[in-house]
Amino acid sequence: MNVKKILLWLPFILNATTFSFGMIPSPQIAGDSFFVQINAYDPEDFNGFGIISVRPLPSYMEVIGASNNRVEFANGVWSGYVRIFRTADSVHLNCTEYGHSDINLSNVFSVLSNSPERLQILLPGEFSDPGNTAGSGRYGAPASIIAGRDTLAEIYLTDHWWNPVGSGNDEVYITCNNPFPILPFPASMNAGSLQVNYNLRTAQQNNYIYVHHNPAGVDTFISDTSSAFEVIPGDFSRLLLTVPGEVLLPGDTLQQPSATRYPGVDGEPSLQTAGVSFPVAVYAVDNCWNVVSTAPPDIVRIEAYRFSSLTQTGTLINGIADFSIVPTTGGIVLVLWATDTTDISIENSYNVLVNVSGGGEELEERIVNFPNPFGRNNTYTTIHYYLNEDADVLLRIYDKFGNLVWVYEGQGQGGEQPNTVRWDGVTVDGERVASGIYVLCIRATNRTKTVAEYKRKIAVIR
Repeated sequence: MNVKKILLWLPFILNATTFSFGMIPSPQIAGDSFFVQINAYDPEDFNGFGIISVRPLPSYMEVIGASNNRVEFANGVWSGYVRIFRTADSVHLNCTEYGHSDINLSNVFSVLSNSPERLQILLPGEFSDPGNTAGSGRYGAPASIIAGRDTLAEIYLTDHWWNPVGSGNDEVYITCNNPFPILPFPASMNAGSLQVNYNLRTAQQNNYIYVHHNPAGVDTFISDTSSAFEVIPGDFSRLLLTVPGEVLLPGDTLQQPSATRYPGVDGEPSLQTAGVSFPVAVYAVDNCWNVVSTAPPDIVRIEAYRFSSLTQTGTLINGIADFSIVPTTGGIVLVLWATDTTDISIENSYNVLVNVSGGGEELEERIVNFPNPFGRNNTYTTIHYYLNEDADVLLRIYDKFGNLVWVYEGQGQGGEQPNTVRWDGVTVDGERVASGIYVLCIRATNRTKTVAEYKRKIAVIR
C-alpha cells in the first residue's frame, strides 16, 4: 500500500469507535447461546456496524440473527445472543467497528464441552478441529498405510461440535470395508478417549473405518466414518502360483493349505487334460498375498514333482511371470511350485495340485505326499489323498519295525478334490522321529463298507 492510500485510511483507523462489554458469565457451554451487551463510547451515540469475533482465533462462533457476525448499533448499544462452538480455557469476545481493525475485548471466560453426542476417529495424518461447523471436526489427509502392519488410530467421545468431553468409559465397536481386517472388538474408552491398533491386510484404495457405540442396536452416540485412505502392499517376500480355477484373494488370513484351497487364492484348480496346454501365473506378493507390482525383475522357476521336463524359468514383470504348461501324462496329480532363483530369501510358493486326465481314465495316484523326503529343509510333508465318496478316515504311520508312530482320524470327502493332512515328523508322544523310511497306511470306511485302502512310503532326512 502506498503512502497516499495510507493517508486516506488513517482518519478511519484513528477515529474507530471504542466498545465495552457487559460482564459475560464463566463458564459458557459450547454451542449454547448466551446473552451479550455491548456499549459504544467515543462516540456514545454510535449508529453503525460492528464485527464480533473470538480471541484467540479461530473464530468458531456465530451471532444469532447476524450475517457474518456483523451487528448493528442503535444509539450506542447492541445486545443479542452469541454461540461459541470450540471449547477453551480462556477466551474473549472482541468487537471492532466495521472497516476497522482495533481491539475491544470482553472479560475472560471459559467454554466447556456440551453433552456427549458423537464419536470421532482420527487416523495418522489427521488432526482434531473441534468447533468447525463447516467440516467433520478434523483436518489433514490420512496417510497411506502398509498392508499387514499395525496402525494407531485415536477415538474420542465428543459433543455435537466435535469437542472431546473428557469423560466416559463406553465400549466402542470398530469395523471397516477392507477384507480380512484385524480389529479390536470391542474396545473400551478411558475418560472419553481411546487409542487402538488396527491391521488391514488387503491393499486397495478408498478404505474406511467405522466406529459405533452399539452396532447391534440403537446407537447411544452418533457413529463416525473415517476419511478415505489407501492401503498399499508391503515388501515382496514370497511367491504365489495360480492355475485355472483359482482367483487371487489378497489379504487372505489362511496360513496353510486347507482341504479345499490354498492361501492367497479362492477357488479350486480345474481339471486339465494331457497334451493340452494350460496357463500358470506366478506373482510376487507380500506377506498378506497382495501383488507387489514394484517387485524387481527376478528370475523365477516353476517345477513339477517327478516331471522335470515341465521345468520352466521366467522373469517377473510388474510383479507377475506367465507360463504355459503342457502335461504329457494323464491320470496323474501334477504337483507344481515356484521358486525365486535370483533372491533365495523369497519364500517358495505353496505346492498346487492339478488333476490331469487323459481321455477319461481315473487318477493313477490316489495318494501323494510332498515334499518326500522331508525333515531337513522342510518341517512337514503334506499328504493328499482322494476318495470316491465321503468316508471316515484313519491314517497311521509305522516305522520300519512295524511300531505305530503317528495316528490321525477324521472325515474324508469324496470327489475330484484331494483331502489334505500334514505330518510334521513328530510321534504321538511329541518326539521327533529319526531319519529313515516310514510307511503311511490310509483306511477309509463308510459304516461297514471299505471305501479305500492306500499305502505309501515317506522318507525323513534329518
